[in-house]
Amino acid sequence: MKQKIRLMMTTVLVAMSVSSLPVAAADGYKFNLVLSHKNVQHDPDGIWPDTDLTEFGNPPRLPSIYTARLETPAGKWLLSQLDSSCNIQGNCSFVLQLTRPDGKVQTMAEGQTLLGRSATLSLNYKKITTEEISDEIKPFVGSYDVEPMK
Repeated sequence: MKQKIRLMMTTVLVAMSVSSLPVAAADGYKFNLVLSHKNVQHDPDGIWPDTDLTEFGNPPRLPSIYTARLETPAGKWLLSQLDSSCNIQGNCSFVLQLTRPDGKVQTMAEGQTLLGRSATLSLNYKKITTEEISDEIKPFVGSYDVEPMK
């Protein structure tokens, strides 16, 4: 009986320690997009040009920006998403930017993901996967190469 209790306690402790692991999971680093700038004419992070931040919709309103940030050995990553760029399925444009330890800032990927959802950067920093909806209204995993764009 004591052995069973000890085994259960060990299982609980292992589960608790796994849930407190850092952002890196077995399949990559997870970005969780959250609304960070509502109804803006200027992007405080400098990702989106002011020409992208014009009124849209009915009634007209200024766009909002969703962001997620994380740090890895490669540097500081910023995933930024603009709600005025969404299509009818809810896929919205994103930009993935990396600030390297030496301070150099580079755009590393552009693509689409569902508004305010998550995306995963591979552990080797080569791919970012997203949640998307096809034109046929079917969910699928989007995949984008991660490499310096400019």
